[in-house]
Amino acid sequence: MRFWNEMQDKYGFADGEALPEGVDVFRAVYIGVVNALAAQLGSAVRAVAYDRPGIHNGCLILFYSLSDLEAYNVSLFTQSIELGVEAVEADEAMQEAIRQADLMNLDDFVEVQVSITDEFTNFLLNLHPVNEHDPLIVTVAGQPQHCYPAGKARLVHEVRAFDGTLLPPGREYQVTWVDHFAYLAALAEEDQAKNIAIVDAAALLVTEIPAEVRAKSTNVDPIPPFHLRSSEGDDLDRYGNILSYEEAVQVLGRAVNELGTTTQLINGYGNPVTTLDPTNSA
Repeated sequence: MRFWNEMQDKYGFADGEALPEGVDVFRAVYIGVVNALAAQLGSAVRAVAYDRPGIHNGCLILFYSLSDLEAYNVSLFTQSIELGVEAVEADEAMQEAIRQADLMNLDDFVEVQVSITDEFTNFLLNLHPVNEHDPLIVTVAGQPQHCYPAGKARLVHEVRAFDGTLLPPGREYQVTWVDHFAYLAALAEEDQAKNIAIVDAAALLVTEIPAEVRAKSTNVDPIPPFHLRSSEGDDLDRYGNILSYEEAVQVLGRAVNELGTTTQLINGYGNPVTTLDPTNSA
């Protein structure tokens, strides 16, 4: 019974962080055999499954006096049950039942079916090597975001900072580092003196890609933040940074109509995504 001792300790299975697949099935086998032997050996206690709520190991086996179990069917003891009475120590007969059960290779009676999740196929299709210079790419509100350390981002919903305060949506922060595999980003205030929160990257709208990245990139995909540029190469700052492609296209059309001149839509890397002139802006 390779998991028996773990099931006796609330700190077992690495404090509940390493529960094996099918652990409740193993427990049911252990309890069924141990209780059957305990009955034959005249034990005054029985083993009972207990799913401990909250933190720590949630898969336990406790012992209760037979006198407290008269109202229950012994077949229920392999499933977690709340009894409302005090657990007891295993008596000598129960200890002997456990010793003998441990010699019976009970784990061989359990078959655990292992399968690959449906998400793996999509994961494999999108798999690519990551290096520290790559952006953390995550889709927020249907728009791909390219999040870089030293860039800036705006929260889309409330998140909790390290000090327990709530950071409000709409506020902009410096991004200090990203974790490509956990999809996490660390945020700091404008001075970057210290990190104030680590958040799910899906909570961020990118508002600035670092200048040194923009200077080297030829990416012309529709990646925010967007802004407009005149045909003379002047940034049209009055139209501001735009954080969704759909809105950017609408603003581009409006700008061309207002200015009566050819205008470019520029992506977050500083490169033109599309160009619109007055003859086809209607």
